[in-house]
Amino acid sequence: MKRKIISVILVLNIILILTPQAFYNTIAQTENNTQSAQKVRFSNNINRVREGRRINLRVIANARIRSIRWTTSNSRNVRIISRTTSQRVTVRGVRGNTRATIRAIVTFNDRTMHTISRTIRVNDLFYEQEMPLLVNRDNPIPRNWNADLVSIGDGHQLNRRAARAWRAMRNAAREEGISLWIISAYRNNARQTRNFNNRVSQHRANGRSAEEAFAMTAVWIAVPGTSEHETGLAIDLNSLNQSFERTREFRWLQRNAARFGFIMRYPRNKTRITGINYEPWHYRYVGSNHARRINRRRIVLEQYIENRN
Repeated sequence: MKRKIISVILVLNIILILTPQAFYNTIAQTENNTQSAQKVRFSNNINRVREGRRINLRVIANARIRSIRWTTSNSRNVRIISRTTSQRVTVRGVRGNTRATIRAIVTFNDRTMHTISRTIRVNDLFYEQEMPLLVNRDNPIPRNWNADLVSIGDGHQLNRRAARAWRAMRNAAREEGISLWIISAYRNNARQTRNFNNRVSQHRANGRSAEEAFAMTAVWIAVPGTSEHETGLAIDLNSLNQSFERTREFRWLQRNAARFGFIMRYPRNKTRITGINYEPWHYRYVGSNHARRINRRRIVLEQYIENRN
C-alpha cells in the first residue's frame, strides 16, 4: 500500500514539473505562428483569376524563407507552376469556370512554418457557349459570317477571340521553352482563290486534266468559300511539312492546345471525313470545352457536330 502511495506521489510530482514547461511551449508555438502569419500574405487581389494569372506572396524585409510549397484543392481543373522557393506561381491548366483553394506552406529559416490559403474563382477565358462553326467542302462559310478580325502582328489577322487564345497559348509555350509562330492566319476569299488556282495550274502544267488538277488541289487547299482560314479561326504553325509531327513544338501542342481552345483540325486517317489530307500544322479555334471533348473522343469537328445535333 505504501509503495502505491509513493508511486502516485512521484507521478504527481513529475506532472507538476512538466506541465508548466508544456504550457510555456504551447504559448511559444502560438507566438511563433502569430509572428509567422505577420511575415507573409498574398500581395494581390486573387478572388478571381484566369489562365496565366500570377499569384504573389508578400514577405516582410527581415523574414528569411527556407521553402514554399504550393498546392491547390482542385488539381484536376487548376494547376499551379512554381519553384520550391518561389514567392510567385502561375495559374495553368484551367478547365472550365471553377473554384479552387490555393495554399502556400511557408517554412522560414528559423524552422517556423505558416500556411496561407485563399479560395478563388477561376475563369476559363476560352470557354465557348455556342457550338463551333463547321466549314468544309459540304458546308461553305455563311454569307452573314463576321470574322471580327484583329491584328496579331507580322501582317496576320485573326478573329478577336481566337487571337486572344493564340496569344495566351504562344506565351504559355514560351514559358516552357517552346517557340510557336504563325505562317498563315486569316485569308480573304481573293487570296484563297489565288492560292487554289495557282496549285491547279501547277498540276495542269504537269499534264493533269482539269478534273484531276482540281481534285488533287482540293485535298490540300480548301476550295474558296470553304476554307477555315477565311473565317479567321484557323492558323498554320511553324512548318507546312508533315515532318512537323516529329518536333517538340508539335508534342507540346498535342498536350496543351485544347486548353486554349485549339484542335488539330486535320488529323491522320481522317481525310475521308474532313476532305483534307493530314496537316499537323493546321489548328482551329473552337473553344476549350469543345476542344477537350473532341480530343478525348479522338474525333474530328464533323463527327462532333453530327453527334451533338
